[in-house]
Amino acid sequence: MPGLIHACQAMQYIDSRIKLDAVSVLGDYTDGFTGTGYDNAIGDFKAINAELNGLRFAPNLRIHGNHDYYEAHSPMLYRYIAAYSDDVVWGSKLGGYFYRDFEDFKLRVICLNTAEQSKDGVSCATEQYTWFAGALDL
Repeated sequence: MPGLIHACQAMQYIDSRIKLDAVSVLGDYTDGFTGTGYDNAIGDFKAINAELNGLRFAPNLRIHGNHDYYEAHSPMLYRYIAAYSDDVVWGSKLGGYFYRDFEDFKLRVICLNTAEQSKDGVSCATEQYTWFAGALDL
């Protein structure tokens, strides 16, 4: 977590020098949910979000990493991470995948959940692959 806080501080410094068009946070807010780590993980989410709130000057694209997933509490991933993503088109809020178009740059940024737990045993469930194929159709 200290590395992510330092990255946030670096982005704030960079933005003071040049205007950032967007901020992406690519996950691993926590060290995982092992043992009694749930309360610690929630604390990590809150601490990182407090730091990231200073980065609301540009669109935020926030996804979770493989250490942030805990099946019994997966709705919290939306509450603490994805809900902070700005002006996105959701594939799945609880699944944590979406895209955002930057019209001025003719750019579509697609954010996938590569740590999605699926019943077919792959990293991404079939529903996400199907959505991704549709998201590629501009």
